[in-house]
Amino acid sequence: MEDDLMNLDLYELIGAPPTASTKEIKTSYRKKALSCHPDKNPDNPRAAELFLQLSRVLEVLIDDSARAAYDKVFNARKQAKLRITQLDSKRRKFKEDLEAREEAYRRSQVNTAARSDEQKLKDEIERLKKEGSRQVEEEVAFVKQKIYEQLHSDNKGNVNGIGGRIKIKWKADKNDDENGGYNYEILHNILSKYGDISVLIISNTKKGSALVEYKEKSAAIMATQIEMGLAKNPLSLQGLWQSNSDDKQTKSSEHKFSNSPKLSTNIFPSTNQTSCNIKNNLPSYSSAPDIFQTMAMQNNLSDVDFENSVLNNMRRAEERKRLLAQMQAAEDET
Repeated sequence: MEDDLMNLDLYELIGAPPTASTKEIKTSYRKKALSCHPDKNPDNPRAAELFLQLSRVLEVLIDDSARAAYDKVFNARKQAKLRITQLDSKRRKFKEDLEAREEAYRRSQVNTAARSDEQKLKDEIERLKKEGSRQVEEEVAFVKQKIYEQLHSDNKGNVNGIGGRIKIKWKADKNDDENGGYNYEILHNILSKYGDISVLIISNTKKGSALVEYKEKSAAIMATQIEMGLAKNPLSLQGLWQSNSDDKQTKSSEHKFSNSPKLSTNIFPSTNQTSCNIKNNLPSYSSAPDIFQTMAMQNNLSDVDFENSVLNNMRRAEERKRLLAQMQAAEDET
């Protein structure tokens, strides 16, 4: 791959002039990548190879050091070709013979100075291969998201499968190059154990923020319920499948519960005048739980857990009512 990049016109491949800025190069990459992505070219067996090659080209051209090394080699070759085309056939033949002899001599002398520029470019490409590039990861993720939206959108432009989308946050200082200890590979490894991921995007404008979409909503739900991330910097996962109206309805329901008056535990006032014998013979249920005794904890419960808690307490209240009725009946018989 390194040798291929060194011998190719990277600007022509990405569709940008040699004078293009980094922003213009990224724009050209997106346009070219969207057209040659494997998902949009299923009949082209080389589509995946071309898409990968395009990301490698982007990697070189948006890195200042690697691009400078490439430009030096690229311009030298360009000037050499231009000089050759300006010679007539006889002079060109003479020049080619002379250059052949000179090349043989250079090889025999192992002139490291003549190869230093190409070697530097080769070293830069190898460095990028080992280090990776966050900018390239973000651009590739952007293209994948656009492809996914194009292939899975309905007639109104709404993306199908939004139910499996999760917003992720964690602590990260705006000047933190490590982004709080999370990158694309780490997040993907953490989240992929719950199911197949359609797309994962890390924000390049806001530290500590990402968006993931699963192919199945069940996987997304499981991730939000279980995943905590790294112990040193936990993740906060929020599912985006619940609408604002659902949130308002839930809050309204919780408000009604929180303002409901407590049920009186003195359901049968006459039981306050029961004899000592009844008190001694029948157990006391004054410690039975209030139907809303867990209301103070409602903000720490999920909607499902909260509803289950309320139902269980209602069942206990009904049982208490039945037992007190038995006590009243026993009192009437005496």
